[in-house]
Amino acid sequence: FDVVLAKSLFTHMLPDEMEVYLGQLAKRLQPGGRALLTYFLLNELQRELEQKGENQILFHDLSGENAFRVRRLAAPTAAVAYREDHLLEALSRHGLRLKSRIIYGTWSGRRDGLSFQDMVVVTKSAGPA
Repeated sequence: FDVVLAKSLFTHMLPDEMEVYLGQLAKRLQPGGRALLTYFLLNELQRELEQKGENQILFHDLSGENAFRVRRLAAPTAAVAYREDHLLEALSRHGLRLKSRIIYGTWSGRRDGLSFQDMVVVTKSAGPA
């Protein structure tokens, strides 16, 4: 594929499943192809906004490893958030890299968000993934 759109897909996946999907995406995306993926990303600004009570979704640590959090402990895939650095490492492992800056959403309380969820545009590196 030259272009892939995965809107509100990875926001409902736990890490093992996300790794499988990223691997399959990398296999099917042409070198130089692009994919727009949405996430809930955990980072420093999001944490600051969370402490001010501005996040629209509160995520809870399920794993103890702090790489991801879930909205509901009883239904983990209802909404899943990933630490931004964890996501960037996962993308890199699969030969995917950011095409442009991350486009943050409003869910975290950002006033300048373009959409509700955070958007990541990636491209496939040349060569096998």
